[in-house]
Amino acid sequence: MIRRIEKRKRKGVVMIMFTMMMLFIILPAVGLAVDAGVMFAIKAKMQSAADGAGLAAARSLSRGMTFESQQASAAATAKKFYRINIENGWLGLNSAADPVVTFPTVALNTMSIHVDVNVSAPTYFMRILGPSSVTLKSRAEINRRFVNLALVLDRSGSLANSGSCTGLKSAATDFTNMFVNGTDQLSLVTFGTTYRTDFTLASDFLSRAGGNDIPSLIGGINCAGGTNAASGYMTGGNALIAANQPGALNVVVFFTDGMPTAVHLPAIPMIGGSSPGCADTSARDGVVTYGGSTVYGVVTPIEPHAPGSVVASDWQQALNTPSNSGCKWATDTAKLNQDTARLTGTGSTNWKDKFGNSLTGSASVSMGGSSPNQYVTLSATNVDGMAENALVSAADRIRSLSVANGTNVLAYVIGLGNYTSPPDTTLLKRIANTSDSTYYNSAYAPGDMIYATNNDELHAAFARLASEILRITM
Repeated sequence: MIRRIEKRKRKGVVMIMFTMMMLFIILPAVGLAVDAGVMFAIKAKMQSAADGAGLAAARSLSRGMTFESQQASAAATAKKFYRINIENGWLGLNSAADPVVTFPTVALNTMSIHVDVNVSAPTYFMRILGPSSVTLKSRAEINRRFVNLALVLDRSGSLANSGSCTGLKSAATDFTNMFVNGTDQLSLVTFGTTYRTDFTLASDFLSRAGGNDIPSLIGGINCAGGTNAASGYMTGGNALIAANQPGALNVVVFFTDGMPTAVHLPAIPMIGGSSPGCADTSARDGVVTYGGSTVYGVVTPIEPHAPGSVVASDWQQALNTPSNSGCKWATDTAKLNQDTARLTGTGSTNWKDKFGNSLTGSASVSMGGSSPNQYVTLSATNVDGMAENALVSAADRIRSLSVANGTNVLAYVIGLGNYTSPPDTTLLKRIANTSDSTYYNSAYAPGDMIYATNNDELHAAFARLASEILRITM
């Protein structure tokens, strides 16, 4: 009987201890685990929503002409995106507060957006021990590098012939509108047979008065002439290097619908004599191009008129300095072959364009004379080869020069292939230094190349490049 009594006592003690453990250890532990899991889920979704809100805010900065309007747009967008992802009532959140969006000062040429979220999350089991809610906080930090972008656009006659000039202008205008006026800096360079900086690198590219903003200038483009791609590319790239802003994202966006057909030469040799022959045989600085098998020039290299005024008569203007008296090309640029016997001076130091880009390289160019006094002979095929080699050299040199001064210019290329002589994708990838290019140089950052086969794809190509560039800035 005594043993039975003691056994009952032990059972009673065990029951009491088990009850105490359930009340003060097991249930609180289970409750803590459940509440912690809920808090973790809320915290994870808060952070995801804050990150999404921050990215959306950064993308919306382009909606405004002033810093104040841009920041207001960004803050409103952040709150909208956050609310979409954190609904009232989700896991007991009866009133999810709006995020606080701030724009603290950070590094030079960088804008920072902070999205701070603070919510009171209800507890379920832990309120037995006292706390009925837990305050959770999250922060998203988005740092957007300012963009320095040279928009280099082909305005050659092939675009008009294929009906693509209007499509290009629409796509390029929408592309420009995706960047932030007053923060980013854009320039506009256009090229046909001639080339021109239509808008010097500046931050008021959407707001400059008098129809001199970039969208207005693009809207006025007339497409005519050849394809002086190397001069256009070098002009745009040099502007980024001269700006010397290593902290910014420096980008050349280059568009063309054909292979290069024109090149700016610094010293085209002239021949004398009465018929044919120029009275002044000084070497001429100018552009040569071709039509069929005929070489023609010398034309005014830098376009004297704004995009909306460019017509064929502009790029057919002959140079008057030195005097063109007696020169056949003074009245007919197609008669250049009657005034010169070759395209360059003798010796390899003369095998360069106006910018110092090599006229020889992977594209074949025929030489005359004997080493070391060889020269590029006069032919349409040689103009074609020189123009292509100069473009390759321009892209390589801009990369090299920009790395040397820390600006690290990236190349993004769009090709349009709906005309009879479309651009070669191997060449375009080489210009962009894409990672899948046969000529990829790992010493430099890779760019991108997009090939549009028709006008419908052109708009999407520009939009995709804008998205890629903006993503890199985050």
